[in-house]
Parts: sequence; C-alpha cells; structure tokens
Amino acid sequence: MKYLVVIMSFLVFAAGCADKDTTIRDDSQKQKTVKTQRTDDGINIDKEGISGKSLTDEQIKTLMQTVFTDVHFAYNKYDILDEDKQSLRAKADWLLKNPAITILIEGHCDDRGSSEYNLALGDQRAQSVASYLVSLGVAAERMETISFGKEKPLCTEQNDNCWNANRRAHFVLNR
Repeated sequence: MKYLVVIMSFLVFAAGCADKDTTIRDDSQKQKTVKTQRTDDGINIDKEGISGKSLTDEQIKTLMQTVFTDVHFAYNKYDILDEDKQSLRAKADWLLKNPAITILIEGHCDDRGSSEYNLALGDQRAQSVASYLVSLGVAAERMETISFGKEKPLCTEQNDNCWNANRRAHFVLNR
C-alpha cells in the first residue's frame, strides 16, 4: 500500500510537469489528442504541428502577441463584444492569407459557477468565436474548439480584474 501511494504521488507530479495532452471532440464526434506546450510567455503552441512547417517558433510567438490575442466575454455571456470584433477581423484576415494554418479555439471561464456549467459556457464561447470567424470567411474545417471551463485560469485572485481575464477565448495555431 505504501508503495502504491508513492507511485501515485510520483505519477501525479510527473503529469503536472509534462506537456499537456488535451482530448478534444471535433464535429464528427471523434476524439483527438492535441499536444500543446506552454512557453515561458504563456503561449500555447501545438507541438506536433510545428515540425516541417514554414513558421518559426518566434514567428508564432509574435503572431500570438499581436494578431491572435485572447477575446474576452462578459460575465455569464458568450456573445462577441463589439470591442473584440476588430480583433477577430484581423485574425480572419490573417487566416484567409494563410490557408495552410488551422487553429484551436479554447473557451475559458472564471471560477464562479459549477465545473459542468463552466465547461458548457466555455464551449459556447469557443463556438461563438468559431462561428464569427466563419461569418468572416474562414472555413469551419480549419478550426477546432475545446472548453476548459474554469480549469485553466490565467489569474487565481477573487476580484473583477482576474475574473475578466479568465473569461476568454484563447487561440492555438496549428501549422
């Protein structure tokens, strides 16, 4: 029993230190595992998509900081805010100029509410962003969505600034 506890502790520790594997469901209800790596800048990059492609890691970081910035949402809402529409237009324009690139849209929530509720809300947020990009001409098959609900907060303090930061759609580029 003692060895089992030690082994389980090691596995939990090792899992926390490793790159993240995320299981997502696409439109055909098939599940896919996406390996992402969070850089020191907090930017997620699809590790499997990086090899053999034309964009360098540095180019992806620059894009993530300039074009593919997070989109934020009001409390308990998944509507695209007017102030984010221009940002989404820039993302759509870039994607239309780079047809080989696909993206993963992550839906996130603040920590208020149940896990189940926030997973559903995060999914609606990711879907809302994907639908908006489709309305701007981006092909739906170039986008995948996933909800993390309240499981991956940017900030853990209990105040409006943190809650606002956590209510977001985050983008991961797949090359």
